[in-house]
Amino acid sequence: MFTQVFHTPDQPRNAGEGFTSRILAYGPGLLVMEWHFEKAGSVTPMHSHYHEQVTHVVKGSTKLSFPDGREDVLKAGESVYFAPNEEHALVTMEDDCVIIDAFTPIRIDHLERHRK
Repeated sequence: MFTQVFHTPDQPRNAGEGFTSRILAYGPGLLVMEWHFEKAGSVTPMHSHYHEQVTHVVKGSTKLSFPDGREDVLKAGESVYFAPNEEHALVTMEDDCVIIDAFTPIRIDHLERHRK
């Protein structure tokens, strides 16, 4: 059995330009992360990956965009599911936006970035 307790308040954050991220928890097939975007207008460009993803907005709001031109705004308390290889992008609509992402299988790239 794989059991691990995560003391996330003590975990150092991996800072990027205008945002921070931290690993909340992970296991053999799942990674849960928190993203904190400081300013409205922060962009995650159009991308895709082979992972399933659930995104939950904890604070603020974000606009989702898809290659076919669809857009949707997620507000605090709302979530979205992305299928594997589904292209998507987001732009934060407010300062101090907090988002939780869950990925399966585990995003080794994000995990390794936090271990450096």
